[in-house]
Amino acid sequence: MVSNWVEMQVVAANASWIRNTIAACVATIQAQANGAESYQAQEEAAEQLSFLDAPEAWAASLDLLPKSEGVLLTGLLLGHPQARVCELMGDRVAAPKQSVSTAYLYRLSEACAAAHLPPPPVKPAVRPMAGVISAAPPQNAAVAAPDPEMQAWAGKHRAYTEGVMNDAAARLAASLDTKQGSAKWDAVATLLQRISQVRVNRPPEPDPAWIPQLSRVFVQNYASLDVPRRQYLLDMYASTIESPDVAPLLESVLDQWKPGDYYEPPQSAIRSLVRIDPARGRARILAELSKDKTWLQTDSLELLPPSAVRPMDNALIDALARAQRPGGWNVQLSMAAIARYATPKALPRIRAIYESQQTPCQPELVAYFVRVDPEYADRIFHSHPWDMHAEPPPCTLQIFERTSRLAMGPPLEKYLAAYLMHGDVHVKSTAARILQRYGTAAAAPALWDALRYFHEYWEGKDAELEKSGENLNLESELRNAIANGRGWLVMEPDLHLIEALCTSGRCVQETRQNLASFPEPLRIEISTGGPYGAMGSVAQYFGLESVAAVEAKLAQYPRGTHFTLRAPGNLVNELRRFALEKGLIVTTL
Repeated sequence: MVSNWVEMQVVAANASWIRNTIAACVATIQAQANGAESYQAQEEAAEQLSFLDAPEAWAASLDLLPKSEGVLLTGLLLGHPQARVCELMGDRVAAPKQSVSTAYLYRLSEACAAAHLPPPPVKPAVRPMAGVISAAPPQNAAVAAPDPEMQAWAGKHRAYTEGVMNDAAARLAASLDTKQGSAKWDAVATLLQRISQVRVNRPPEPDPAWIPQLSRVFVQNYASLDVPRRQYLLDMYASTIESPDVAPLLESVLDQWKPGDYYEPPQSAIRSLVRIDPARGRARILAELSKDKTWLQTDSLELLPPSAVRPMDNALIDALARAQRPGGWNVQLSMAAIARYATPKALPRIRAIYESQQTPCQPELVAYFVRVDPEYADRIFHSHPWDMHAEPPPCTLQIFERTSRLAMGPPLEKYLAAYLMHGDVHVKSTAARILQRYGTAAAAPALWDALRYFHEYWEGKDAELEKSGENLNLESELRNAIANGRGWLVMEPDLHLIEALCTSGRCVQETRQNLASFPEPLRIEISTGGPYGAMGSVAQYFGLESVAAVEAKLAQYPRGTHFTLRAPGNLVNELRRFALEKGLIVTTL
């Protein structure tokens, strides 16, 4: 059925209509959104503004940033001619109120490339051959060689856009003193991201010359930064520009904290201080251990190795006594400090403290015994029957979670391994997850036994298993614990065995993703810029939270193992030197 013809007349918009439409869109986007309808109206207004191919609309879009940034920046790429868009965006980089994000720099480079570079080469389409479709599988065909013309164009395009972004970043850094309000901090975040990007570019590039200017502005203006962005930008800054010059700023964050304030800023500051000046950072943590009220948290103790702490048994025990009085401060922290730093000489007093506790569940003090008196710790763990069909004691999961982070030893590892066969799926999953992170190679056989038992129990019940979310998660936890355990090494044959033991499709898929890391050369990848300074992976081992964790995993591989390495330039030499000491072969990408 065909409808009747409908005649339409397209009339070019006049200047008055464009001006009024821009004003209406801007008013809608700037209004305070207070519900789904208003958010929808703002989105529609941004889309309408982005379609107005007029310099006034481009300018209004830039004024509104960072509101509706994705839509408005995309609209600028539709503007004609792109040379004018390129010029306008370039001129606005240094404007005092102009928000400039990383996305802004990318859109600027794309607009300028569209204006000043030839389009990519177009190859004539290949007409498909007519014929009979065969049911036979296709034969292995040779991979098409790269197109030299396209490769040459891509190289020129990348060099040009990188040059545009480098030039814009330099002008943005030069304008920091005149940037106003949130535009200043948007610029700081963008420049920090640009530094991280430059460091991972290949071929390697030197750090930008404007880093000292960025550092000066950040340090001088940090006190005026709005609280919601302080932690984020401080983390980003200190992990990107690891300079001792920022240490006084970080210590000022610690000094200004008072009870009732948020803990996040000093936590960020101490992590950063330990990275850039370990001795100074550890001295601050030590000083906090003896204070009645502190920003220190249990997690912070991971930054202070026991080897860096002089004997201080009396101070630690006195701090616990004060914390346990009415109005005391963070008993768990004081007990964790004892677990990590108290010496064996304090054992009689700490046993007396433990046995006098009104609450029998003291996971942190138990960690001290795991480290100092394993036989006593074993008696604690055997103070109740290990009945895998009964509800576990209330303290069991707390010991799993909190004791293991402070100390791991044979008594605790055996306790965790036993509960891999408990009737409660959550208990089993927790034990597997803890062993993956903190277990030693001695725990691996128990995990394999648990996975084999799971396979035997669920074999032939695939449909039933797929409906049981918690058991799917249990199989995944057991699989992950074996395939990604920190304390042992799993190679390609082991992963094939795991795949054979998988019952669910999810388990198979996860294992095949791990197998994609093989054969050699295996990949080492490290990125920087996060709150903890670095994140890395080695083959299938992802989520390694530091360079030290990457090196610990590398040390498990046999001599002669071949790796490729992708890491920021400042880490490449360190990792290559470590690999050489261990007899590993590393090729830098």
